[in-house]
Amino acid sequence: MELQSTEQMTFQRREWTVQKIGTVVLVAFVLAGLIGLFGVGPLASTTQSSPEGLVEVEYDRVTRSNTDDQITLTFSPEAVENGTITFELTGGWLSAVDLQGITPEPADQQAIPNGTAMTLEAETDTEVEVDVSLIAREHLMHDGQVTVNGDTVSFNQFVLP
Repeated sequence: MELQSTEQMTFQRREWTVQKIGTVVLVAFVLAGLIGLFGVGPLASTTQSSPEGLVEVEYDRVTRSNTDDQITLTFSPEAVENGTITFELTGGWLSAVDLQGITPEPADQQAIPNGTAMTLEAETDTEVEVDVSLIAREHLMHDGQVTVNGDTVSFNQFVLP
């Protein structure tokens, strides 16, 4: 009788350990969701700036595939040359998304190796904000870069199914 009781207690302790681990994992997932690690919350979006401050990218760290999304590029007045801003959008991120629209619409757009170059008309005394509408098509982590006048900012976006 004593042997059976000892075996039951050993099993019971293992079961309690598994339950505690399961509870911790469940709470961790709920907290991660609440703070935005899965798409919406205080940690969901971020802003990256180039070293010289010519361009800033605001984007969601995590997005879902086949849903509408947007990144915002903000160019400083110093990025304007002769009434235009010419910038390059490059990296694996560009091939992982379908660009739906760019506002304001570029005056010129051309393909370059690993990306696209765009030219916008702009005034020299104000920041220029460009909204890039997109739909992510490929899952996992993708990196992108925005370069203006040799000043580059990089960003990473994780795409969930």
